[in-house]
Formats: sequence, structure tokens, C-alpha cells
Amino acid sequence: MPKSSESLISKCSPVSIPLTVIRMIIILSKIMPIRFLFIIVLMLATLSAASAKELTVIREFTLSQGREISGIKWNKYSNNFLAVGDEGDFIEFDESGKVCRFTLFPSLDLEAVTVDRNGTAAYILDERTATIFSVSLRDLQIIRQIVIYDRDIKASFGARYSGLEGLDYDAKGIFGPQGSFLISNQTNLRGKKDKSMSGVMVYSDASVFYSFFQTDIIDCSDIECDPEGNGLWALSDTGDTLLHLDSNGKNIGTWNIPKGEQEGLAWNDSGLWIAYENGRIILVRPEL
Repeated sequence: MPKSSESLISKCSPVSIPLTVIRMIIILSKIMPIRFLFIIVLMLATLSAASAKELTVIREFTLSQGREISGIKWNKYSNNFLAVGDEGDFIEFDESGKVCRFTLFPSLDLEAVTVDRNGTAAYILDERTATIFSVSLRDLQIIRQIVIYDRDIKASFGARYSGLEGLDYDAKGIFGPQGSFLISNQTNLRGKKDKSMSGVMVYSDASVFYSFFQTDIIDCSDIECDPEGNGLWALSDTGDTLLHLDSNGKNIGTWNIPKGEQEGLAWNDSGLWIAYENGRIILVRPEL
């Protein structure tokens, strides 16, 4: 690939390209020579990159424990972060990066974590079984489990969904009843076998499906409700972008973030923290 083309693509924000346009590209790929299709995609990517804002990293550190970090959230009651990893790691650490507690759930493939309204329990999402486990923050023992039924997943994301990736607890009832879960999927519309829908499912702690709203995000790796009730924040690790969505799931802001495998995000009084798979944690402050 020519160097100039590679440079343009590396700066693009594919998540901000409307989903209808992505579908059109997929259809055109079947009838149009690949060189012309590449030009169209390159033009869209360039326009998308121009609309994304830049972020400055204010602070950063690397966790000393934890393998393949896949999600983080802030617990305002303990003033600590909670993080999970693909290998079942569960970590609690402070703003300096000091690990306070660590435990392992070896049978779970953990993709996301969030905290209940009282800060007494964490909810962890197991991708392998599509189950949310409630974990006591007193002794780090599993209290109960919430099954996400396959019929609800397929009705929301499609029969070939790519796996559940993001989780948050909607304490303010922005997207559904107070105390419901927001669950996002990992989507890659470029793959021939992957025909899943990008979006967020609203689910209750009694395994009851409430609603689903579509988004334009490709490979959404984590989500979190805005702390002021102004919509939803999301990460795309494919696009190296941070997105701000309104209450209908429409993208209202996009920021470029340092490249890497971004897997989790968490708001606190210091700003927005983004976690990478390799344990890198950065602090940014997106301006609306």
C-alpha cells in the first residue's frame, strides 16, 4: 500500500461513518472493482478523521497486575477503580495505579465491569456464557448471576453477533428504568461472516429485555453513562476513538485517542480514564 494512503487510513475514525453508508459499501463491494471501492472508503475515512477532535493525555500509569485488561469502572464510594481481564482477573486500584486487591475467577472470560448504585457490589460480564455476575465488594465472592438470554441477544444484535463487550449500570435511568444494564457488542462489519448489528441493549437485573438502540460504532469495546446524565460515552478500539452519544444513540462528538487496544473507560472527578489491554491507563478531559 502506498505510504500516503496508509497515513490517511491510520488517522481515520471509521466509527463516525454512518451505518447506512457502511452497508452501502458492503453492497457496492459485490458489484464494483475493488480499486474504486478503496477510493470511496478512503474519501469517507479522510472526511471522518477531519471531524474528530484531539485529546491531550494528562496523566498515565501502567498496572503492575492484571492480564489483558478488558474493562474498568470507578467506584465513588471506595474512591478506587475496578478492572477485569480476559483471563478472569479482577483488580481494585487507586488513582496512582497502586493495586489494592486482586482475585481471580479462572472459569470466566471477563469483558466488562460496572458498579451498583450503592457501591457495595460489582457486576462483571462473562462473554463465554453471556452472563452478568454480581460480586460482593466486601469479600469478592459471587452473590448471584443474571443470564442474558440468547434470544434477546440475537433479536438485538443479529444471529451472528460478535460477542458482548461493554457494560454499564444505568443508575439514573437515562436509557431505561433506573438500575437497568446497558450492554454493547463488538462488531466488525468488514468481515464476511459477521453480520451483527452495532448497538446497545437495555436489560434488567431480572433478565428482562427492555429495549435496543442502534449505533454507528464498529468494535465497541466499552461504554459508560455520562456522569451528568448527558447520554453515553463509548470506545472504538478499531477506530482509536472516543465517542459521545445522545440518549438516542446518535453520535454527537468524536475524539482521537492514542493508538492501541483500548478496552475500558471510567469517569471520576479527575476526568475520563481509558484502559488499554496491556495495562496502560490514561487520563483525558474531552471538551464538549
